[in-house]
Amino acid sequence: MDDDELRQRVRHLLRRRQLPRQTQARTWGGPGLGKLCSVCGKKIDGRDQEYELQFVLRGDVVTHRFHARCHAMWELERSRP
Repeated sequence: MDDDELRQRVRHLLRRRQLPRQTQARTWGGPGLGKLCSVCGKKIDGRDQEYELQFVLRGDVVTHRFHARCHAMWELERSRP
């Protein structure tokens, strides 16, 4: 997925509220554990850096995982109006 496709994917997920715009409550990083990325939907394997973010949404703890590139795009796009 190129940068434009990734940007459009993040914007789509933000509009549908499938990704939060708010700042996370907790963040962890490390080698991927084979879980799916919340942006691109692909596995984050051990060769990739994984960002695991926890959010408190309406009293529930919600976890999102990202590849490093997907996380960077989410960070850029979530603050746009």
